[in-house]
Amino acid sequence: MCNATVTVEVSDPKLVSVPEAKREAASLGLDAAETQELVSAAAAQQINTHNWTHTYWGGSIVEKHVGRTFFNGTHAWIASAGSPGYHVCHSEGSWAAGFSITQHECTQPGASSSVDAHYRFDVSAAYQGSPVSFTVGLHWVCDRFGNYSAYQVGG
Repeated sequence: MCNATVTVEVSDPKLVSVPEAKREAASLGLDAAETQELVSAAAAQQINTHNWTHTYWGGSIVEKHVGRTFFNGTHAWIASAGSPGYHVCHSEGSWAAGFSITQHECTQPGASSSVDAHYRFDVSAAYQGSPVSFTVGLHWVCDRFGNYSAYQVGG
């Protein structure tokens, strides 16, 4: 598994619409003043998003995490799953043959100058009667300007 391949697919930046900003404000639990600030920023075309997929492929294991990150030049953020901004781990398209995947961490970073959507999982199997396991961490990082990077730790 040490020879795993990691790939990243990222959309071009997309402007956030006013209705989308209103949904995001509700998902974040913003008060009226904060909601108005977010909606005004969307109306002024000052908020963008990236949709992304980060994939770990090691032999008979494919593990993915996907997300949508907002950025506006001041902050980047990801809201909870099911909202306009999201981070979903062990997402559709993940599979393993002969291995067991155990999720340990799937972060939902709030507003900051840079966010790290981190997915940590264990891979385990029996090899010649003995248990074998290792941990993989996938990180997708986006800053307030929409610059991004992705990397793997372990595995």
